[in-house]
Amino acid sequence: GARLNAERSHHGMLGRVNLATGPLWLLEPMTFMNLSGQAVSSGARYFRHFYVRRLLRLFPVYYFTLAVLFFVLPRVLQPPPAELVALVPHQAWYWLYAVNVFQVLTHGEMSYFNTLHLWSLSVEEQFYVMWPLILLGVLVWTRRKHGQGRLPRVPLLTALTVLTLASFLYASVLTHTAPSAAYFSTPARVWELGVGAILALIGPAIARLTG
Repeated sequence: GARLNAERSHHGMLGRVNLATGPLWLLEPMTFMNLSGQAVSSGARYFRHFYVRRLLRLFPVYYFTLAVLFFVLPRVLQPPPAELVALVPHQAWYWLYAVNVFQVLTHGEMSYFNTLHLWSLSVEEQFYVMWPLILLGVLVWTRRKHGQGRLPRVPLLTALTVLTLASFLYASVLTHTAPSAAYFSTPARVWELGVGAILALIGPAIARLTG
């Protein structure tokens, strides 16, 4: 529909779109910044509580919505809309929080029955899966090298900076070679969330200097 055409028109000028949406994506990292800072100071305990709260708050609503979309509406709406009928065989992407991957693979050519916005939620959840693995890798490395039991800020900041810059460069290249992937894929969006994590780590130091 009109929304899908709007997305396609964005692809033609993705260099501007991806950068222009960056400030909007920094709204989500406000939560992520808190997660990052608390994780550095509290470790695995904070992550455990964070994911439990997230599961209880988001998953019931999300999966209830999918159940209505894929099991109730096709039976209630007679005849069911053609867009919905075409989407049902691809519903696994929705249940697995991989809507953005589905959109990359289909190049935005399918009709998504008003579910196109779920791509950003998929990016968010994929990043929250990846983020603890990054922290775990840094923690294991520092324990082997320095014997520290808590997450040190400098190695973590270094890893985040490298990851953020790599994601930004990757997104810049994809803008010209694979616009759909540049817009929808998680690796091309990580830099926006990475900025939030970096701000969370350097925020206390900045506050001390300016205070």
